Amino acid sequence: MGEYEKLLKRRPAMFDGPSSSASTATATTTATTNLNSNNGPAPMEFIIENPQDTYGHEISDEDEYSDDYILSDSSDDYDETTDDEDTDTRVEYDSQDHIARVAAEMRTFQSLSHAMNAYSNEDSSRQTLYRPNDFADIFTGPTHPFKSKVEFILHALFYGDEDLASERSIKKIMFAMKMVLDVREESGVALDFPTPNAVINYHKQKKNQIPVFPTASFDVVNQDNERHVLWMNKPSDYIKFTMTCPGKSSQISALPDFTENQRLNLNQGEKWKENPLLQHPMITSNGMDYWVGDVVEVQGSPNRYLLEKFFTKDGSILANAFQVYGGHDPRLNHPDDTHFLRFGNSTNFAVSTLKYTIEVDRIMSTVQKDSDLFLGRGFSVSYCPAEIVTYALTGVQSDLWLNKSRVEEFKRRLPGSGLMKVVVCPLNLYPDDTSGNSTKQYNKYDSYLMYFAALPLETRNKRENALFICTSNHTLNAVEMLPPIVDDLVRLEKGIEMYSEDYGEVVLVVAPLLLFMGDNPRQSQLAMHKGTSAKKFCRKCLIPSPRIEQGSIPDAPPYSPVDHHGSEERTRDFLCAFANADSQSELYLNGCELSYIKNGSEEFLRLEAFDPTKDMPVEILHIIPLGLTKYLMTFLWKQKMLTTSEKGRLQEALNSYKSCKSYSRTFRNKLRHTGSFVGRDFKELIQVLPGIMSKLFSDKPSASLFIKALHALGRLSSLVYMRGVDRCLDYYIAQIKHAVTDVTDLLFQLDVQILQKGFSKQDFTFKPKVHLLHHITDDIVRFGSVLQYETENGEQFNKFIREHLFKTNRHSTSRDVATRFGKQFICRHLCNGGSYVVEKPAGNGTRSVRSSIGDFVKLAPVNFPGFNLHFFGSRVNSDNSGLSTPTLCDTLAGVFQSNGQLFLGQVKIVQARDSADRMRKAFFMQKYQIVPNSNVNCIYTPAVVTDNYNNIVVLPLGGLVEVNKDVINIVQAVDIHLSVGSSNNQKFLNVAKFGMFWWMLMNIAKIY
Repeated sequence: MGEYEKLLKRRPAMFDGPSSSASTATATTTATTNLNSNNGPAPMEFIIENPQDTYGHEISDEDEYSDDYILSDSSDDYDETTDDEDTDTRVEYDSQDHIARVAAEMRTFQSLSHAMNAYSNEDSSRQTLYRPNDFADIFTGPTHPFKSKVEFILHALFYGDEDLASERSIKKIMFAMKMVLDVREESGVALDFPTPNAVINYHKQKKNQIPVFPTASFDVVNQDNERHVLWMNKPSDYIKFTMTCPGKSSQISALPDFTENQRLNLNQGEKWKENPLLQHPMITSNGMDYWVGDVVEVQGSPNRYLLEKFFTKDGSILANAFQVYGGHDPRLNHPDDTHFLRFGNSTNFAVSTLKYTIEVDRIMSTVQKDSDLFLGRGFSVSYCPAEIVTYALTGVQSDLWLNKSRVEEFKRRLPGSGLMKVVVCPLNLYPDDTSGNSTKQYNKYDSYLMYFAALPLETRNKRENALFICTSNHTLNAVEMLPPIVDDLVRLEKGIEMYSEDYGEVVLVVAPLLLFMGDNPRQSQLAMHKGTSAKKFCRKCLIPSPRIEQGSIPDAPPYSPVDHHGSEERTRDFLCAFANADSQSELYLNGCELSYIKNGSEEFLRLEAFDPTKDMPVEILHIIPLGLTKYLMTFLWKQKMLTTSEKGRLQEALNSYKSCKSYSRTFRNKLRHTGSFVGRDFKELIQVLPGIMSKLFSDKPSASLFIKALHALGRLSSLVYMRGVDRCLDYYIAQIKHAVTDVTDLLFQLDVQILQKGFSKQDFTFKPKVHLLHHITDDIVRFGSVLQYETENGEQFNKFIREHLFKTNRHSTSRDVATRFGKQFICRHLCNGGSYVVEKPAGNGTRSVRSSIGDFVKLAPVNFPGFNLHFFGSRVNSDNSGLSTPTLCDTLAGVFQSNGQLFLGQVKIVQARDSADRMRKAFFMQKYQIVPNSNVNCIYTPAVVTDNYNNIVVLPLGGLVEVNKDVINIVQAVDIHLSVGSSNNQKFLNVAKFGMFWWMLMNIAKIY
């Protein structure tokens, strides 16, 4: 034990609180703060050990999101409206209470600082106090921009994550104490400790050198013509800071990916590949900048090429280009000069009409291009006239050669002779609403979040990559907050100059809006659409309401099949015309008949890259789990399809799934609470319920059609809830279309049966969400897998907004919440190594100087191994879509790989004794085999034995075999929980598990 620790242990404690037996940390603290202002802080006793990091072994309810909030999708026909806004503004926490708590914690640290400082000269009367005037105007030491190491630690403590008085807070505070003690021991000198105000309101300090996020205020007028102030963290400011972080420029930008038959990332979607604003006007290769429109020489080719487009394919960076043919000019020679005639001092050039693909890293240099030399006189190429522009440049070749393409808009001259680099980083926008109360009811707040679209899905789903823009309660709704947001996005479309740490220079950042995520009511509202209760209920096409249409036909049957594909698509051109039309014009009146509305969302039409009719993809969380699955579950439980005893059997079967390790989450609720289930509950149910229902009630005729519909929906869910498709995209799209058709047809048949059986009408056929299923494949082609724009992670972010709202006095929630999120972003930015700008005195004024963080701040995550976990990683988003691969554990079933071979098996872990009579974990594997079949109608190749719903029958292969866990890799977790009939040997491989149906279609031959 060190001398200073011995001293601290000898100091008398001023109070001793009971220790918590539930705490898993090994650090214990006994401390008291003397609040006597005359005597100052009293000494404290600390017994510090290394706190154990136990986040990975605990599950807290606070980590779970809930979408049971004010604006939930309604199950009533087409009306998906919200509850009426309530003026209830009950406040659980006051801002003064929050400041008092922070100040109390600060005093605890201050007492710690006094105790350690007093020890520095073995004199308990010596105490070093924080005096702002002692610091120089500019700090350039190892801790800058922070005044001291302690101040940096405290910033990480209070602005690292959204923690209240929870177990996480205790662990975080204990870890911070350990850091302070380590710093004190290392320095051997007194620690300067800041006052609470210096940390809480550091952004207001005159001599503050820590960067402050520039939260901006805007005057916004609502629909009642009332003016309100909206505080916003602008997207452009987030990008400016992100660009100054090492390694971030390449992460938030991506070339279009033309790898065939894939949809793994958003840059493989048709919009990213074709929209002009999403194309990169230049690229840097081997230290050289190449621009679209440049003529370049390529290694290994005698010809020159006119660059037209940059992209990636199969991991290689490529360029589309037109071959350039020239005459005798030495700059553009062609090996066969007999095809070119020279007139005076000019040379004729020809540009191919065919595109060629070249590798960017084989480009050697650019060639000077003179548009005046393209004359087109007397030029003939007899051997391939179809490939050569013989007399005049036309189309894209003309624009590129004559420097008239839109690339020219992004060319900015540097002070020297070069051009400024361009970084294209598309954005996703997500609006939502949440409650400002702890009850998650009433007091609605609308908010906006931003994501970098180029980030991989797993990275984009992390908490730190959801960037808060703004929020407001009933004074401003989501539409009314749009003008300042769109103003900033318009500037980003045109390009904003920003400093890039990766390039070490100022670059032009172009950030177009790729897509707009949201639930159905919000997307309709912001697409100038009246909503799903309108006559033309779909925001994507002009399909009439089937309920109204079929109800208007005399003597028509109650239900008729709906044509979901015969209606005209909505277009951006009509939206623009409608937005500009006079309210008395025929065009405007026709638009109103088509369910268009002018509600303020026409602001989006100012964005060139964004099409509200196509760029608001169908959001699957509110379509399948919170839509069709919820409808079916409500019908199953509320109607008399099952008897009381049958419902009990169903609940018992669901309870047996609690031990199944193949799912990231298992269903643990009671079915009688169906009405209060949230999205994750329905996700769990749709994967396991179809198999359970068919096993328990296959002999119940009245439930047969319902079970078929449930299986069809489960198969569709399995197809869409996937990370992406790496091959056979056309076949994947065909499978989804087939599954959607099955679901639609079976729901129609179920409606007819319900009417015949005397149950309450459900009108599944008329649900708008059934129709929206038919637009899913269009969105997959345009953007990619539906998980790329599912809103679950945005829903989980709502708890952080609510917690920040609790800490305000509700006088200026828009400002307080935006400021708090800005502080958190800056804290993480600095800990990630981001640079920043400080103002230094220069003559009678100041000058801006870019500065970087000090060594202590930079190395904190390295020198303190738990730093990122405690301050930035204690509240990760939950995975409820089966994206994560489970760890090897007892009873886990899956497809495993060993020595390059795939096999189906289930793990069994037992305690055994080794040769030295010591207990150890022994890993055994029970292998399973898929039963072959000669049925030519089997969907799998090769054919295997299945049930009527494509679930695969598997049999045990041999007995338990001990395996080396170090050579076993988990390829895919599978569900073989249910047995076939009463047999314990034969089991069903459940293909309703998310992603499993497609995985088996593609890979069953490898494990056959």
